[in-house]
Amino acid sequence: MKLISEKHLNWYAWCTLPTLITLFRIALIPFIVYALHDQSYLRAFIFFICAAISDVLDGMLARFLKQQTIIGALLDPLADKLLIGALVVFFTFYTQQLPVWFFMLYVIKECTLICGAAYLFFTNGATIKADVWGKLAMGIQTILMVVLIGDLMKKSFFQSSIMLVFITAFFSVAALFSYAVQAMKLRRSACID
Repeated sequence: MKLISEKHLNWYAWCTLPTLITLFRIALIPFIVYALHDQSYLRAFIFFICAAISDVLDGMLARFLKQQTIIGALLDPLADKLLIGALVVFFTFYTQQLPVWFFMLYVIKECTLICGAAYLFFTNGATIKADVWGKLAMGIQTILMVVLIGDLMKKSFFQSSIMLVFITAFFSVAALFSYAVQAMKLRRSACID
């Protein structure tokens, strides 16, 4: 369990290379959505791949440079949620490549995670760490977005997009349950302390 300290509130504690890369990922979101809306699918694809690479890069650099911070731990999943969320909205309501139930599932899952993580953070100063299920869910969501952009480019990366939607939904629900278990353990250990 990590607690907020005075060090974490100083500007230099969050102004690290990994955090700047995460902010870059957030800054790419409107460019990706605009490129999709403008039907510049290759540009959207390139921007999205850059965002996906930055997601891997910021975590690796944070560990390698020993620059893991509370701000980074909060911004990284937020960047993922904003990126995937924007595309889920686009592919549900603009291109209708995703069913509305998938959008609803995504919103419920992410709102539950955000509210639970915020509650833990503000009551105990604890952060939930990404686990295998969460990483798998994010990886499969990323693959789904690549496939959907590819479908718009008339490049079929996957034979059945709807099957991938169901697989993504399964891993998203599994990740939610995994994080709920982690949150309960953190809450229980905080009560014991």
